[in-house]
Amino acid sequence: MSDLDKAIKKAKDENQLKDADLRQQVLDRRKLVEESYWELSVLLHQVYHGCSYQGWGYDKWKDYVEQELDFRLRKAQYLVGIQDWFGTMDPNIREWVKSIGWTRAKELINVVSEENAAEWMNKLKGKTLKEILEIVEADKTAHDGQTSISDGGGGDDSGNVKPTKIAFKVFSGQRENIEGAIEKAMLIGETKKPEVGLDLICTEYMNTSVGVENSADYLAHVEKMTGLRLIAFDGKLSEVLFGADLINHLGGEESS
Repeated sequence: MSDLDKAIKKAKDENQLKDADLRQQVLDRRKLVEESYWELSVLLHQVYHGCSYQGWGYDKWKDYVEQELDFRLRKAQYLVGIQDWFGTMDPNIREWVKSIGWTRAKELINVVSEENAAEWMNKLKGKTLKEILEIVEADKTAHDGQTSISDGGGGDDSGNVKPTKIAFKVFSGQRENIEGAIEKAMLIGETKKPEVGLDLICTEYMNTSVGVENSADYLAHVEKMTGLRLIAFDGKLSEVLFGADLINHLGGEESS
């Protein structure tokens, strides 16, 4: 065996050991999720974005979560999402989020930022989960009304909060796809409210598209998730939109 082969084998063995250690850490933390959810959130974030579960025999994230961790997919997505949103914020904010528990923290994704964190810390101090839900919902509804994306209004003259309405037109095929997705989300979320199902779909999309700013980023993410190399070609423009480097490689340009 050449020195190069030995070096490659050593690196591979070290990576396998790291993955095995990561896998065990997740299993250990899973049992303590209510007491130390933040550590599990960090580990699951690493497993999810690094697709480590694929090396453990699971083709899909959902299968790994439900079969090995015995978690509901929704819960695992929340834990990953908490890390996506709060993981790089100021240490003081992270410590506060860590202290309030995951059931409260998940409600503050896309709500609390480094700019308004101090305000939210004061606003939610000593509040129960039910009170936090009411405060967050009122805040979201107020902002919906201000941005005029609804035709239902954000409230009446007495200050009572009302749900807002969003309307748009879709083709029949799109409608079937949308309704099917909402029904599945309602089943997973154990809810009878379609608006909750839609919100779950949007939450998962926001969580899984972190760092994706355009179609090239999305295709690169798909490559990472599937382990496949992709090429996207626009026949009308006769232009390669993604994967030009792969074409060059297959054509032998890199070796010339």
